[in-house]
Amino acid sequence: MSNKLVAPVETQHRALKLRIYPSLSQEILINKTFGCVRQIYNNRLFERNQFYEQIIKQEQDKTKHKALWKTAHFSTEKEMKQKFPYLSEVSSQALCSATMFAEQAYKNFFASVKGTRAGSSVGKPKFKSKKSPHP
Repeated sequence: MSNKLVAPVETQHRALKLRIYPSLSQEILINKTFGCVRQIYNNRLFERNQFYEQIIKQEQDKTKHKALWKTAHFSTEKEMKQKFPYLSEVSSQALCSATMFAEQAYKNFFASVKGTRAGSSVGKPKFKSKKSPHP
């Protein structure tokens, strides 16, 4: 073993840009998935907005707000699939992700309002549109 110092190895990071050309059936499935995800996300926002407007704003005692949110019942993915049968045509992971994103958007919004969120302030979650998608 020698006493020579070993020089740090430099790593190279490479990027690869790909373009996919889906077949017609794949393109239809992709568009269905985007549409269903948008619908789930918007439905989650609508339910929470409606609950906030009808229940939370009416309650004068602010100490009960947290308990009211915990007792709230929002429709599950299974209930949504029964209401809209075409949701079962797409991947359930995509639908679950949309639910998680909507919940996280609300958590970030309320944490921002309280001042407990690190980083810049976040506005109220917006509904997604087919014509003008929000980031």
